[in-house]
Amino acid sequence: MDSVFIVGPLCVTFSNETLKQYITFGKISNNYTSKTFNIMKSNPKQSHRQPFTAADVRLMLSSPVYTYGINLQPTERVAEEVMKLNAQLAQIVRETGVTFTLADLDHRFQALLRHLEEDGTCQRSEPLPPIVTKDQWLKAQLVTIQKLANGVQL
Repeated sequence: MDSVFIVGPLCVTFSNETLKQYITFGKISNNYTSKTFNIMKSNPKQSHRQPFTAADVRLMLSSPVYTYGINLQPTERVAEEVMKLNAQLAQIVRETGVTFTLADLDHRFQALLRHLEEDGTCQRSEPLPPIVTKDQWLKAQLVTIQKLANGVQL
């Protein structure tokens, strides 16, 4: 049975086996009843499940492993650097009015991943299969950049 996650502009469908490869901090399950869909996470230190927080969703949306399959560790550091790049690009948008294409963003994010690995900030682990298309992930980054450029706090 496949799982469907709807997170912001992304709608992701993937097999439970792929999910197991990505989620290493605990278990995720979905409860689907009529019109309600909750994505839950388990905290290994607690015995009950908790809904994902906004910070969890931002981390997921900022993690390029889901689209590029490049598994850099620590993942939190990679997501943090993606968020920093988004903030820098938002500043450029504010100052110049430039509009980034998906190709521009792809080039910048791939350069960031190379830089993080080459300077030793992150180490490459076993690659993982992408679960969202590059365009979907880049569009999510573009939405984030646009919101930041418009002064929206994330």
